Amino acid sequence: MGNVIAINGRHQDTRMTVGLFNTQSVGSKSKRTQIVDFIKDENMDILFLTETWLKTSGDESKCADLVPPGYKLRSFPRATRELPDLLDYCNLLRGKSVVVGDFNVHYDVPADPLTSKVLDIVSRFDFTQGVQEATYYRSGHILDWVLHREADQLIHSCRVNHMVSSDHAAVLCRLKVSRPKRQPVYRTVRDIKAIDRDSFKADVQDMLDDLGPDLSAQQLDDGLRGLLDRHAPATEKRVPSGHTSPWYAAVSDILRDAKKERRRAERKWRKSGLTVDSQIFLTAKQLVTDIVQNAKEEYWSSKIKASTSVKNVFLTSNRLLGRSRDFILPTNIPPNDLSDAFAEFFTTKIKTIRDELETFRVSLGFSPADVTIAQLVVVVCLWDVFPEPVLRKGDPLGSGCHPFARHDRASACISDSAGCVMVFGSLSCQVMFRMLRRRQRKCERR
Repeated sequence: MGNVIAINGRHQDTRMTVGLFNTQSVGSKSKRTQIVDFIKDENMDILFLTETWLKTSGDESKCADLVPPGYKLRSFPRATRELPDLLDYCNLLRGKSVVVGDFNVHYDVPADPLTSKVLDIVSRFDFTQGVQEATYYRSGHILDWVLHREADQLIHSCRVNHMVSSDHAAVLCRLKVSRPKRQPVYRTVRDIKAIDRDSFKADVQDMLDDLGPDLSAQQLDDGLRGLLDRHAPATEKRVPSGHTSPWYAAVSDILRDAKKERRRAERKWRKSGLTVDSQIFLTAKQLVTDIVQNAKEEYWSSKIKASTSVKNVFLTSNRLLGRSRDFILPTNIPPNDLSDAFAEFFTTKIKTIRDELETFRVSLGFSPADVTIAQLVVVVCLWDVFPEPVLRKGDPLGSGCHPFARHDRASACISDSAGCVMVFGSLSCQVMFRMLRRRQRKCERR
């Protein structure tokens, strides 16, 4: 009992728990809910999932739904290493090794030629297999293995678990390794709401008066930071570790009772082995899944409905879809020079565009009094959007729909009269872009 401690009158095992489960696809929302509930019920440290059928891209929402708070997902493609090579590699590693997976070999039938061959390879590398209960429902065989070296004395116990719906049972291993203690999480916070706005505005104005009109960006940043530290000083606050789902509190009592009934039904079924007891257990298991799933849906639906801005809706949606909020910045530029590099890039880009438009205007023979840069931008955009410009040489500049000319007539159209350019300048943006969209749809239908 050296690894068991009492917490609030209950005993909790401090040994690390490692699990193995052949999911046979995690595409079902019900199965993902059961897996998350299984991880939390068993206080799992590591869970190995096989046959998830997750794609390398496009399944971010499923991955997010599969990971409970406080855990991370690491996805790897199917291993191609042969078993002898893998075990030889494990022997070269420093420390102790455990190999888990669905071997599709009947460990409980040692007379089978394939089983005998695999066991010979395993024993040749001084490994042994730890699962002793059937893990495949249909045949009653042991297909999911846990390999370890007896000399390492790493495995404390192995047992199977039937709480997740699949043809395979999950395997749970207790290791003779103490799980690391959770480190407290601290966050720097400021009480912004407590700031006296009038006093803060007055201090900002005084700071600007003292610095004068020639202040630098660094002086402004330092001054504002100093005022913020004075009016709302930063403090360290311990925050929850995030291992409890936000929706759990609303159904904690109901869920606890449902799980008791599920465990009672499982014990009865495993003791009797009767089909009727198996059906009762499956019904109790599905009830727990439904409670969890409904609680999650109600929580997130209410959170989206209560959002007061589009930004909050997108933040919630991105969290549900598993979209990362990481910002990737260039690594070849020192961090202190990034802001100057961005400013120089966009300044140069704007100057280049203006120079190209000026060259374009000069090539058409226009003076600044005839046509502005903004009007030229409209014409250039029209050439990019349409297969031909709106007006043809010789057409009147009146109202109505004008026939379309081809690209090779564009310069003739523009040089014929400055009025061709000015007609776009006289249109409102709303009317102009409505006309562009309508014409573009007609071109696409062709």
